[in-house]
Amino acid sequence: MESICGSQKFVFEQVGGRCRLVCEDDFRSVVETEEHRSLRKARREAAEKERRSSKRDEQRKKVAEFLRLKKFGSDVNAPKTSCCGFFSTYPLQEAARDKHWKMVLLLMQCGADAKKKDSFGKTVLDLVDSPPVRDHILQLHLRRVTEQEPRTKPEKLIR
Repeated sequence: MESICGSQKFVFEQVGGRCRLVCEDDFRSVVETEEHRSLRKARREAAEKERRSSKRDEQRKKVAEFLRLKKFGSDVNAPKTSCCGFFSTYPLQEAARDKHWKMVLLLMQCGADAKKKDSFGKTVLDLVDSPPVRDHILQLHLRRVTEQEPRTKPEKLIR
C-alpha cells in the first residue's frame, strides 16, 4: 500500500499481522523494538524507585514529627526519662500505648527495637492487644534480626 504525503512517499507493508512503515530512505518499524522495551522498562523502574524513595522520606518525616511531639530525641531507640529519672519509655511503646498502630509500624521500619523494655519491664509486645498487629511487629523484628550479620567472636587458636 502506498501513500503520498507532501513530497515524501510512504510504503506500508503487512508482516505477521503488523504494519511496517517504509520511507524512501529509512525503514521505520511500527512494531516496538527490544531497545524501546528496555528503555521503557528502565524508565518505569526509575519512576518506581523515585516513588518509593519519596514515600520513605514522607514516612521518616512522620516519624520525626512524632518524636518531636512526644519529646523524644531523634533516635527511635533512645529512651525518654521522667523529670526525676525514675521512669523511662521508648517511642515504640509510647505509640503502642496511644494505639497509634501505623506509627508503631513506621517506627519498626525505621529501626525501632521491639525488645526494649521500659522502667516497668514491659516491651511493645506486652502493650499490643491486637493479635494481627502483634504478629506484624514480630515479623518485622525477626526480619531485621535475620538480616543483620551474626556477630561472632574471633576464635582463639589453640596450639
